Amino acid sequence: MKKRNILFLFILFTIACFLNPSTVFSGVATLSWDPPTTNADGTPLTDLAGYKVYYGTSSGNYSQSIDAGNVTTYTVNNLTEGLTYYFTTTSYDTSGNQSVYSNEVNKVIPSSSQQHTLTVSKSGTGTGTVTSSPAGISCGSDCSETYNQGTKVTLTATANASSTFSGWSGACSGNSTCTITMDTAKAATATFTLKKYTITSSAGPGGSISPSGSISVNHGANQTFTITPDNGYNVSDVMVDKVSRGALKSYTFTNVTSNHNIEVRFKGETDITGLPKTGQTTSYAQGDDGYLQAGIKWPEPRFTDNADGTVTDNLTGLMWLKDGNCLSKKRWKDSFSMITDFNNNPKNYNCLGYAVHYSDWRLPNINELKSLINYGVTDSATWLNSEGFVDIMASYYWSSTTKQNNTPRAWLVRMSNGFMSPGAKTNPYAVLPVRGETSGNSYVLPSTGQTTSYAQGDDGYLQAGIKWPNPRFTDNGDGTVTDNLTGLMWLKDGNCLSKKRWKDSFSIITDFNNNPKNYNCLGYAVNYSDWRLLNINELESVINYGVSDSATWLNAGGFIDVKNVYYWASTTFNVTTSKAWLVRMSDGYKLQVSKANSYFVWPVRSGNVGGNQ
Repeated sequence: MKKRNILFLFILFTIACFLNPSTVFSGVATLSWDPPTTNADGTPLTDLAGYKVYYGTSSGNYSQSIDAGNVTTYTVNNLTEGLTYYFTTTSYDTSGNQSVYSNEVNKVIPSSSQQHTLTVSKSGTGTGTVTSSPAGISCGSDCSETYNQGTKVTLTATANASSTFSGWSGACSGNSTCTITMDTAKAATATFTLKKYTITSSAGPGGSISPSGSISVNHGANQTFTITPDNGYNVSDVMVDKVSRGALKSYTFTNVTSNHNIEVRFKGETDITGLPKTGQTTSYAQGDDGYLQAGIKWPEPRFTDNADGTVTDNLTGLMWLKDGNCLSKKRWKDSFSMITDFNNNPKNYNCLGYAVHYSDWRLPNINELKSLINYGVTDSATWLNSEGFVDIMASYYWSSTTKQNNTPRAWLVRMSNGFMSPGAKTNPYAVLPVRGETSGNSYVLPSTGQTTSYAQGDDGYLQAGIKWPNPRFTDNGDGTVTDNLTGLMWLKDGNCLSKKRWKDSFSIITDFNNNPKNYNCLGYAVNYSDWRLLNINELESVINYGVSDSATWLNAGGFIDVKNVYYWASTTFNVTTSKAWLVRMSDGYKLQVSKANSYFVWPVRSGNVGGNQ
């Protein structure tokens, strides 16, 4: 009796427990309930053993029972569709004593005719997914689901990164989430559109770019632009998103994910015949550099300050960093790494007024560096600083050209006076970056001849400048040789007029013009009367910085008896006018010596005299 009494108290307490059905599917009902924790008399419940589920098709009449065990959730299967079922549960202890029924709940088991299928489809050029709430659709992979009559289903369309969601059609409309009431079978379509971007292309005078204008490009696609100069023009520069990419013939945007801009600039082809003037305008002897002023006339102004920390040489088209001391002094190999860092991180350098971001600065080769020298002034550094540059120092600057017969050294130019010397690469010297030609220049520098590279970005690596013709020289079969690069004609015999003092060089060439038969110049069978002593630019133009001995190379290229020693130039050393410039034909070493000394004389002739071009 005592046990019954205890059980009775337990039963009374558990009558208050709730029974809650969860989501119900056709033929299935899942029930859950809260477990009791105390007996009816308030004592702790310690011998709960399990539960029984009772159900039937009329209230209070339970024709079926199931021992659910000691769980609080149970699924009843195999229920008849279309009927209403009533559920209750009891609990029992370890002795098998059972409580009274709990509260009753009921659920209609829907028939097949009370469920409806929702079908989702996707259209358009883009991609994305559609998901549902309640869950069931993930389209993607699962694009249809059956829902009970009256269920409200919310569909959400999410575009992939490459696309945008354009809107709904069918059972949905608009371009946000869509809620559908399932009262019949329904279908909805989500449209996704692939993102498109615009690439704007344009070309300056002198050529074209194809395609041109505003070009629509799909997300992730590639787009190639072809660049074609007109006759008489070359590509000067290709600017991609305002960053210089150099003189390209085509450019491809890959995996496009944003808008872009490409702009092409062209320049007129230069007639390379002849070389620029040296800048010397004062004459110290009839027939000298200042007297004839042979070569291409310098533009006026020679330089343009671009007001962005750069200066353009209107003669050569080269663009220079305005600040001649911004990158300070470095060892030769360190110069290349520093310029690379400057290309990538210009804000790390305090270069006066530098407000652009070109990524193709480089160390100039020896031809480019020499092109800044004005042989008509006493100090080229001071002259450059008056022409738009700032803080160009009078000291030596590195070129990217290695001395070929002594590779631990590279060529230097002293910016005050143009003196050129090979310096040990381990020593620090000043660095002045340069970048490629722009349009409108009147002369394009040739390459130096160096093809072997000693550091990434050096002369041999880039080989900047006009490519030499092949063959470089033509033996005319009459005792003369034409340089097919510059158009200058040279006396074939490099030793015919032998050594002379500087002033005597002019008189002997005058006599040679008038009386060629008095000279035993090998093979000379013509009678030109305009031979002259070549200026410093012309003399240096036949130096090949890619060989260990230019004299030997010249003799193999059509000349004869060119000596590997010093030859006179007609250019006076403007700092000390009792001196004139010499070039050593073995390696291009340049210095100035007293005009009273005797050195070799080598005539040249050209039509570019007296301000032509």
